[in-house]
Amino acid sequence: LLRRFKQPYLWFAKITKSTTQLDIRLAFFLIFALVTVAETVGAENILGAFLAGMVMKLLEPSEDTKDKLTSIGYGFFIPIFFIMTGVGLNLRSLFAHPSSLMLLPVLVIFLFIAKVPVLLTYVRYFQKKNAFAGGFLTATTITIVLPTLQVARKLHAITSTQSDAFILAAVIVCILSPIVFNSNFVLLPEDKIKEKVAIVGANAVTVPVAHDLHANWYSVKMFTDKKNQYKTYDSRVENLTFLPNLDEETLEKDGVFDGDIVVAANRADEDNIKIARMAKEKGVNRVIARLSEVDSKTLTEFNEKGIEVFNSTNVHAALMRAMIESPTVYRIMTDTKNILYSVKVKNTHYTGRQLMDLEFIDQITVSRIKRGDEWLIPRGATVIEPGDILVFSGEFKVADRVRDLLSKE
Repeated sequence: LLRRFKQPYLWFAKITKSTTQLDIRLAFFLIFALVTVAETVGAENILGAFLAGMVMKLLEPSEDTKDKLTSIGYGFFIPIFFIMTGVGLNLRSLFAHPSSLMLLPVLVIFLFIAKVPVLLTYVRYFQKKNAFAGGFLTATTITIVLPTLQVARKLHAITSTQSDAFILAAVIVCILSPIVFNSNFVLLPEDKIKEKVAIVGANAVTVPVAHDLHANWYSVKMFTDKKNQYKTYDSRVENLTFLPNLDEETLEKDGVFDGDIVVAANRADEDNIKIARMAKEKGVNRVIARLSEVDSKTLTEFNEKGIEVFNSTNVHAALMRAMIESPTVYRIMTDTKNILYSVKVKNTHYTGRQLMDLEFIDQITVSRIKRGDEWLIPRGATVIEPGDILVFSGEFKVADRVRDLLSKE
């Protein structure tokens, strides 16, 4: 079914329009078809619905389609399912049977005990308090409990009263778990995903940059092979390491190539060229080389390798031009209260939505949107897609929060 259905599905998804919504219609066709098949062969219809969900996942629907199905599911069908479950919950009968009522605390305890393997796994990777909180949070499994009970009742594996005890136990766990999580979980500084920046060269240009890079987003280490520079900046730079030389073995031993970004910013161009080449060979994601003079051969080589070049003369000239032509842009770039950010959108909660619908849009200014190799002029009706790069400005606290929200996967 999947092999035969995938190509038509992809074609219909490609030509779908807002008035036809063919992708959603096909999704519902798949759900009803598999539910019918499940009923016909004597299985439970809810198992057919689960199978339809698995097939939809394998069809790899677009983010827009997933957002629509999520909205329909969580906004309409799932609330009805929970309401009908609540309507069928007979608390009077449950409290009238002491044996079933005694089952309630046992079930609550065992719902938590079932997550002990998760807790033991978390303890290996997180602080004990946070691991404990995370283990509790994973016990909120009512979405698994309810369909399972529905099947169990129809198979007469449990009585209606026992089913009610299971449901009530799951509800109690769903109330307790978030409370325990919120009261115990503490976001540690190291829990923030930071980009590791290694700057080779301590001087009047790089030291202020190391200080200005936002501590929430970047973990900066600085290296120098000049003894006098080390003595000058050691007290001013938190993570400054002295390198006896700039050979490959020394750089690798001191962790220069362990970062996500390596900046070769010594005064000597030949040193920076050598370091940049080594960093790229070691698989560093981004490599930036500071060069006073750039010859065409080196520039061509660096462009092919994906090494970015920082030229002081060009930068100073560009800033001077911005100051003359666009003083407002210059002020945004040098402002200490506001900041200009670019962020790659990874959070699917914000994809498939128009800019005007974002809850924080009135607190930031979106300047440009880069989609692939194309630059878009943002408008209120512009729909954000996964992988879009947003260039925006705003106050430090607001911009930080927005960048954090958009970049989370």
